[in-house]
Amino acid sequence: MRYFFSKEIYSKNAMLRAAYKYTNDHYVHLSVNDESYIVDIVAKSNKIAISAEEFQNEILAQTVRENVFMETKELRTLIMARAFATSVIDDSCNDEENYYTENDENILKDWFEQNE
Repeated sequence: MRYFFSKEIYSKNAMLRAAYKYTNDHYVHLSVNDESYIVDIVAKSNKIAISAEEFQNEILAQTVRENVFMETKELRTLIMARAFATSVIDDSCNDEENYYTENDENILKDWFEQNE
């Protein structure tokens, strides 16, 4: 089956991701002309061919995922930066005698020594 999809509406990445979803059960070939992506889909043996509507739904889903990714990229970057900034080890205590507490001694013991 051969389908044509507008390059103005869908991105190349969304098209590739949608096509990849069906590669377990179908042979998918992608090509392009000036205004469209051309998708050829052939079902592998004993598999039911997918319809144009099913493929369109997957392209739409991938396009929305891509849009959400781009819209939230800066927020995710800030969240990751904040998470890494709060995990920095504090080296302000250089006095080793006061650095460990009594509870730390239990942490530093081998689990097998305590539980075998």
